[in-house]
Amino acid sequence: MSLNNPTILYVDDDYFNITIFEFNFKYQFNILSANSGEEALKIIVDNPKISSVVSDVRMPEMDGIELINRIKQFRPELPCFLLTGYEDSQEVVEAIEKNLIVGYFSKPFDKETVIRTLKSKINSD
Repeated sequence: MSLNNPTILYVDDDYFNITIFEFNFKYQFNILSANSGEEALKIIVDNPKISSVVSDVRMPEMDGIELINRIKQFRPELPCFLLTGYEDSQEVVEAIEKNLIVGYFSKPFDKETVIRTLKSKINSD
């Protein structure tokens, strides 16, 4: 964990996806992970230095959009992204239109695009 790297919270109910995300981005970012919306909310509250959130859209109990809605209630400035396997998802379009998210990544993600986009949005604040 580097003190100079921004901290990203990655939320996905699939542990395999969490492992892949951590492996791909551990040198560019400090990665915290959660496998549910409830766990993610606890991590956000306990870690005010989180620079951005990347969440899967489809998760049981609390989906990514509900999670980001709840995060925005107490961290409205936090740049949030959705990760989806459905590019033309109406949910993602609505989340962008409502300014809940600053963007989304398609599965499978392109590593360089994710790095560039996250750094750009984090540094623009």
